[in-house]
Amino acid sequence: MGTLLYAPPEQMGEERYGKPGAKSDFYAFGATLYRLMTNESPRTLNPRRLSDAPPELFDLLCHCKEENPRLRPEKAAEVVKRLETILTLAMTIVVSPTGNCQTISAAIKKAKTGDCILVKPGVYQEDLVIDKSLKIIGDGEVADIVVESQNANCIMMKTDKALVRGLSLHNRAENGYAVDMPQGQLTLEYCDITSDSLTCVGIHGSETEGIVSHCQIHDSKEGSGVYVYKNGTGQIENCDIFGNAYAGIEIKEGGNPVIQHCQIHDNQVGVYVWENGTGRIENCDIFGNALSGIQIREGGNPVIQKCTIKQNSYWAVFVYDGGAGTIENCDLRDNDKGAWDIESGCQVRRSGNKE
Repeated sequence: MGTLLYAPPEQMGEERYGKPGAKSDFYAFGATLYRLMTNESPRTLNPRRLSDAPPELFDLLCHCKEENPRLRPEKAAEVVKRLETILTLAMTIVVSPTGNCQTISAAIKKAKTGDCILVKPGVYQEDLVIDKSLKIIGDGEVADIVVESQNANCIMMKTDKALVRGLSLHNRAENGYAVDMPQGQLTLEYCDITSDSLTCVGIHGSETEGIVSHCQIHDSKEGSGVYVYKNGTGQIENCDIFGNAYAGIEIKEGGNPVIQHCQIHDNQVGVYVWENGTGRIENCDIFGNALSGIQIREGGNPVIQKCTIKQNSYWAVFVYDGGAGTIENCDLRDNDKGAWDIESGCQVRRSGNKE
């Protein structure tokens, strides 16, 4: 008798609904899917038993289980399309201080590869480890969605690819980064990033690519704004990098980022390239730093093009202790000690600069 619960009225002999047809299968499908998801009888569908699923799924099941075949979906293609849309919705996990999922860490644990975590405004005191490919996206004003780490980095990257957008990331831990990227490709977009101790954003390792776009990176109390080292690579673009205790951007040990269209100001040094760091710095404004705009030493060898480097307290470009580089088509005027200080023996290629 149990199978009767899955049979539509027209198959039970109710002639007013006509003869069984293709739409009869939709009734059986709705009843069967409800039973599989709830382990309860599909005689009457209860939305509370599907509270963890998108409400659109309950609507679809009710549509399929309409007693009158004329009110059921017209074609299987319609059902498939609606299921595809529902599956997309199901891949979004909402985090809210007052919701069912109240921490980002819990959402990461619950999520599957490829899911999206939507973070509502609130202060989340937690240390995040991203260990699967995800998107973590703030849903509101950046200043209102705050992640504060107390014991470790705000974000530790431990997967191949992930995206974080629209969060304020504040490292309060001792000897920690706000964002640590030792592997994979992590994209940071439209974030506000600061650190009470070490670097705001660390990018390191030959298999690491950090993509940092439209972020404010500021006020590292003991380190640099962005630190690219140990053969790390990446793209840093359209960022405002300021107020850091050491350099706005520090590149060393084979680090090789591309830095474009950034403002780098009010740090101790604007960009510091040393210990065989390289990189390409293009179309940036580097100004108001306590020492030099660009400082290069110990085998550092960047390419710097089309930048405005001004109003720094020392030189626009300071190259010493075996540093090298290419500086082309830059505006190096209006620095307290002048455009250049290049130590004898350092190989610097210069052309098209305004001094």
